[in-house]
Amino acid sequence: MTFAQNALPPPCASFVRYLVLASLLVLGVTSLPALASTAGHVSEVNLVLPDLADSLLVSFLGGMSGSTLLSYGLVVAIGGLFFRCRYLPPDS
Repeated sequence: MTFAQNALPPPCASFVRYLVLASLLVLGVTSLPALASTAGHVSEVNLVLPDLADSLLVSFLGGMSGSTLLSYGLVVAIGGLFFRCRYLPPDS
């Protein structure tokens, strides 16, 4: 007679599952005050972004401005789309 056919699962497994669920519940309840302690309504609209064209403020890869880097990234992305449409078969 094998364990999988005619025996009950060990009582330890249900206790471990209960312990994990209880600890997740306690963790969730205790983290609520930390998430709700904002001073007011904060959204992405209020973010202040630096001027990426100013190479004195931010520079990437040895003095390249952020807007130039973003432009090169767009060229690479468009090239990837062209390669995908031109050389790879469509998904079935």
